[in-house]
Amino acid sequence: ICNNLGIKNAFAAGALSGIVEAVTVATISETIKTKYMVSKEGLLESLRREGFLAIYKGSGPMIGKQILNHSVRFGGTGQFVSWMEEKTGKRHWYHVTLGAGLSGLMSVLVTQPLDVLKSLQQSGDPRYKSLPMCIRALQEAEGGLTKQFYRGAGARVARVIMEVSLTFSFFDLIKRNLLHYMHGADAVDGGLISGPFGGNGNAHKNRANMEETL
Repeated sequence: ICNNLGIKNAFAAGALSGIVEAVTVATISETIKTKYMVSKEGLLESLRREGFLAIYKGSGPMIGKQILNHSVRFGGTGQFVSWMEEKTGKRHWYHVTLGAGLSGLMSVLVTQPLDVLKSLQQSGDPRYKSLPMCIRALQEAEGGLTKQFYRGAGARVARVIMEVSLTFSFFDLIKRNLLHYMHGADAVDGGLISGPFGGNGNAHKNRANMEETL
């Protein structure tokens, strides 16, 4: 994942992946989940009353949220792994874990307001039919926008840090073992893996070899 893409391309790839996920899966599943959590009527009754397109309520905030989520998580993890590899001269297993955890934290801080707006729109409450109505209601609530946007963010931070760290770490572990199994140790130590999250893959050793050649 993100092999040799460069930081800009890694962010762009993450953003495009977020758009696809939001449009095809995430908005629909989040709408269904939210309706079951907050609505007393069943899903079919709700769709008959509001129309089929109601499953795409909150699609604007959801698309924005997923664009930021994936671009920050993939691009940020790749950047951190590359930076750590440059500093240590070698890529260690915990670079991906730490980078993914920090990127997960940043993604929550950036997307929490969009997550709140998305949930309000998907609730079916007539007070939250549009984004301006949601923002106005939050402004009038106790504590104002900032407090309302980040209420409950702590629980989401804890979940996302663990979720992203585990996902990216196990992806890296499985990829490295598969490459070792299929191509031998040289595939992991040298060219084929080349930094699964944007790392440079033995950047220090390669740079030293180039300097010796020059």
